[in-house]
Amino acid sequence: MVIMPEQNVTVRCQFTLLDLIQARQVYRATTLEAKIDKLYAVFFFVMACLMVISNTYRWWAILVFLMAPFAWFDLLYPLRLWITVRQNPMLLTGEYELTFDDQGCYAKTNEYEARRSWSAYTTALESDKMFVLVYGKNRFATVPKRAFSNTEEISQVRELLKSKIGQVKNVQGRA
Repeated sequence: MVIMPEQNVTVRCQFTLLDLIQARQVYRATTLEAKIDKLYAVFFFVMACLMVISNTYRWWAILVFLMAPFAWFDLLYPLRLWITVRQNPMLLTGEYELTFDDQGCYAKTNEYEARRSWSAYTTALESDKMFVLVYGKNRFATVPKRAFSNTEEISQVRELLKSKIGQVKNVQGRA
């Protein structure tokens, strides 16, 4: 299906902290950084085991062991994001209006308006709960699927993303 310019899709939603965390998980699943962090987690676990077996630094082994899940699951990011939102609650207030058209993606809130052309995006990711439009390292736009009124709109946006950005990568995972 090819989206004609007059077939714009506009959605409205209010983002939640969970939306932002899940978007980061979807994005991160495609990066080398996630794979390296998993190696760190294995390293921390092995080191903690060796410390316990060698009967030295037992108390330090607990700390090293606790670092493993933080590296594996990227647990510091949700904590940092929560702190940021607590310090600036305006980040999650108000309704967002997102319009997808032939030119790009247009976002509007009570505080700002922004348009990003399709050429700015490098990758489009899709999970069962959202689209994540990547436009730089650790820079992405989140579009929760719950904002769409029906599955036809989701299909329209998916086809538009395919035609403007290229392949839409299906990312399964924790998000």
